[in-house]
Amino acid sequence: VRNVIGLVFGLKSQHYSNDIAFALVVSTDPLLLIKPDQLFVLAVAIAVMVVLHLVMTRTTLGFALRAISENPSLAMVNGVNLQRMIALTWIIAGGLAGLAGVMYAITNQLSPVMGKDLVLWLFAATIVGGIGSIPGAFLGGFIVGLAANLFLLVVPSGYNPAVPFIIILLTLYFRPGGLFGEQ
Repeated sequence: VRNVIGLVFGLKSQHYSNDIAFALVVSTDPLLLIKPDQLFVLAVAIAVMVVLHLVMTRTTLGFALRAISENPSLAMVNGVNLQRMIALTWIIAGGLAGLAGVMYAITNQLSPVMGKDLVLWLFAATIVGGIGSIPGAFLGGFIVGLAANLFLLVVPSGYNPAVPFIIILLTLYFRPGGLFGEQ
């Protein structure tokens, strides 16, 4: 799919906007700068997390999806359509992945190969937050992103790909279930 996209649209990286995004100064003591695009992405991420959490915990669809994930046989005996729930899971996951790609491209650059560099970081965020926890995934992503940027203060940027491995190892050693995951 990546190669077809590259063939149709080209492999050149693009930006959503070529305008210069000026950062807002949050603090001058430790210099903290935030771009409006980053605030927008954070707001969208929080809104999507809250909506997804409410759907999964307060709706019949959420109960059915969680029942299928826990015990498919028992859920089917209770009238949950397994094939339909699997299809809905793929639709929800695909929509969330597409939204995540758009949000990532807003703050970075749009490229057909932008996803392959994020897989290890996403895996680290999932491990830190705990598998199966929506707030955990959000907090895990925040912690991994913060650790990656703080890591640059200590070591050269060439070692940046080692950060997710270090985070995964530390998490699995000290808290194998993640912050919000089950043991």
